[in-house]
Amino acid sequence: MYFVHEVEPGKMELAYMWLPTWLGMNSELKRQVEAHIRDKFVGKEATIEDLHKAVIDFYCDKFPSLNLRGYLEAVEGVEINGTEG
Repeated sequence: MYFVHEVEPGKMELAYMWLPTWLGMNSELKRQVEAHIRDKFVGKEATIEDLHKAVIDFYCDKFPSLNLRGYLEAVEGVEINGTEG
């Protein structure tokens, strides 16, 4: 599973429901991470994995003292319909 998914061809969306509740339900943080992704990737070639990693980097940079990386990266191992990521 990734923190970003394609909602229609070429249109990605933050999969905030897969984030920890205190991150995913915080509307201001959601706006900030979405703006970060837009600024970084609009008009550029990027894979869903690139976007996913950018979401993780955003939160880890935002809250460096919490050591979130391992926790957030663990979601990559979640399988949906037998498919990882």
